[in-house]
Amino acid sequence: MATTGVVNGSDLLVYIDGNAIGYSTSCSISFTQDNPVVTSKDDDKWAKRLQGNRDVSISTDGYIALDADYNLEYLYELMEAQTGVTVRYSTNTSGDGYFQVAAVISSLNADAPDNEGATFSVEFESNGAPELIQLT
Repeated sequence: MATTGVVNGSDLLVYIDGNAIGYSTSCSISFTQDNPVVTSKDDDKWAKRLQGNRDVSISTDGYIALDADYNLEYLYELMEAQTGVTVRYSTNTSGDGYFQVAAVISSLNADAPDNEGATFSVEFESNGAPELIQLT
């Protein structure tokens, strides 16, 4: 049954080719649009803009687990091979809609603080328009 009301952030995950990235602690999706300024001397110093290119990025942070199938080592191998993937930002609840996009990894970071869990962060940038998959 589809989620109703406010979505709990713990329910949102990032999936690569249908597989959830393991040990995730947070995730986000960001939509941006370039709006180039086309102001002329005739515009009385008020900026005018064109609607430009749009982009979407999806990122997630998590704990490094060397035994996880979809974690730091897997992400590194994708980035090293420059492999394009399908990335989904969604809940794991049947009936919920989600965003999906063809993407490539633009950044991958790892952090290992003393006496704390080692963490990673990964960002995917779109390779085309995202799809909003609406389920009923």
